[in-house]
Amino acid sequence: MTNRFKHISFPWYTTLFSVVLIAYFTVLVFLSSDGSVEVEEMLTMGAPSAISIYNGHLYGLITNTLIHENIWHLLLSLGGLWTFGFYLENYKGWKFLSVFGFFSALVGSIIQLAFSDDAGVGISSSLFALCTYSSLHTIFIRKENIKIAIPVALLIAGSLLFFMISNLWLDDKVTIGAKVAGSLWGIFFFYSERLKSPYKHIAPLAVVFILSFTVVYAPWSSMWQTTKGIEAHNNQE
Repeated sequence: MTNRFKHISFPWYTTLFSVVLIAYFTVLVFLSSDGSVEVEEMLTMGAPSAISIYNGHLYGLITNTLIHENIWHLLLSLGGLWTFGFYLENYKGWKFLSVFGFFSALVGSIIQLAFSDDAGVGISSSLFALCTYSSLHTIFIRKENIKIAIPVALLIAGSLLFFMISNLWLDDKVTIGAKVAGSLWGIFFFYSERLKSPYKHIAPLAVVFILSFTVVYAPWSSMWQTTKGIEAHNNQE
């Protein structure tokens, strides 16, 4: 009998990160006046506004991932984390999961900020990246459980389509920027790892570096334009 996982160990990173998410949500609920997470708490506890991020509060591109709007949002994140995070932690190790998850969250926040004027909250970009990477890893590396991986990949595409329809026709507030960015990042990261080049690890860093320019220069963004307008007014230009 072959081992199902390459690294047979307790998923410490997945567990600890889950505890952090639960603790953060508990604190936000405790600080609110009516037992629900309020916008004021989110702004002050790690999810600054787009204008604040453009003004230099760059930590919000990462700390916003710790914040969830309600219990259902949190439970969906935990479900995805324990499905795909657990898988990758066992196959690739906790160091890979932590680095991959960090950059997935960062890319998702940057893209969503640039194209929807809001960096968002939650770990949706990381989850979609984990999901696409796990599906590709199952199909092309493990070459087993394809009957599971293919439906999961179709589920990702269906979810993105649903969010697009919600945005365009149902006037839903759900944003898809981070989810699309996470999915594409997962695909890109997987194939960049398979490059036969000593510089293959530079490719993802180069993409993040290029995308980061949109944080300092995004003339198509109304929030970036507003930020520059406020700066010009304050400088009496």
